Amino acid sequence: MPKLSIIVPIFQKEKFLSKCLDSICAQSLSDFEIICVNDGSTDGSSEILGKHAASDARIVIHSKPNGGVSSARNAGVSLASGQYITFVDPDDHLIDPFAYENMIKIAEAEGSDIVFSFFHDCDENLQVFNDRFAGFDSRSAATPWEKARFIEFGYPWQKIYEANFYKNSKIAFPADIVFEDNPVNIKLIISARRIGVYPNYIFNYVHHGESITAQRSLKAFDMFSAVALMEDYVSDSKVTDREFITRYLDYRLELLAWGYYSLPPAIEHKRRYIERWEKVLTPRDLRRLRDRPQRRFGDIYKYLATGRAQFLVLDEWGRAMPRALYWPIRQVYSLAAIFNLSFAWRRILAEPA
Repeated sequence: MPKLSIIVPIFQKEKFLSKCLDSICAQSLSDFEIICVNDGSTDGSSEILGKHAASDARIVIHSKPNGGVSSARNAGVSLASGQYITFVDPDDHLIDPFAYENMIKIAEAEGSDIVFSFFHDCDENLQVFNDRFAGFDSRSAATPWEKARFIEFGYPWQKIYEANFYKNSKIAFPADIVFEDNPVNIKLIISARRIGVYPNYIFNYVHHGESITAQRSLKAFDMFSAVALMEDYVSDSKVTDREFITRYLDYRLELLAWGYYSLPPAIEHKRRYIERWEKVLTPRDLRRLRDRPQRRFGDIYKYLATGRAQFLVLDEWGRAMPRALYWPIRQVYSLAAIFNLSFAWRRILAEPA
């Protein structure tokens, strides 16, 4: 039995895959298996996998028809035989060669079901543009109050899980939706007896246009399904700790706003999203919105919180404004545009040939 099973779901990632696999194989921990689930790739991913597997017997290739990242991860879990389980996305790469060795040491020393680590947010040139972990409390957590700080980090690849704990939880990544990490994360956090922390940056999380979450699409409506699953898990758990519930509510609202800003720019999609958002607002949400207005998402919260979203109009950029002001402002913009165009033409005609 290997110490660690590393599950890599792969679909059309030939551009990044070699670097990802090389970073895993370079880990100081040698007792692991890499379960590469080829989820119906039609690019050069299969050839890259074959080449790496031929040179490293720890790489196991499992090929299946395309079913999405959730089905690929779930298939990897069913094949995993390690004492611990983790995930790696094929467009990311490890930067700490001692990460898994040290995380397992923490898990064994503390009896942790989950060990949490840090990562860098990078652009495609690997320039770090955000530090989410400045000042992060790196102590282990056992009570709901202590575990609350992990709610907003749904990424399975920044954690290792004790395998029996993971499998006995009967959790699976929900199929056919994006934002699938968040329901899994909330259930495992609630269920874990202890969460350890390895306070090192182990990954470069590369934000690029090819990632699912970076693409503006109607899959943003999947956020409602993800949030509904989270709500079910929290409700079933009977958690009552104030800090945990407060952090969960804040994150729930932030996820719904993130879904809104992940939509294509067409106004009808944004209107439909807000109409659906109103239907899932709970009294707790409204209290949170009134008591602590959210900081990053503009006037949308204000209208939702006061029950006035039915009077909301979105302009061409998705910005919220009162319906009564929309047409007067629109007319002003139109007149200004006509004036600017007229001024531009007069200037062009006045210029010497």
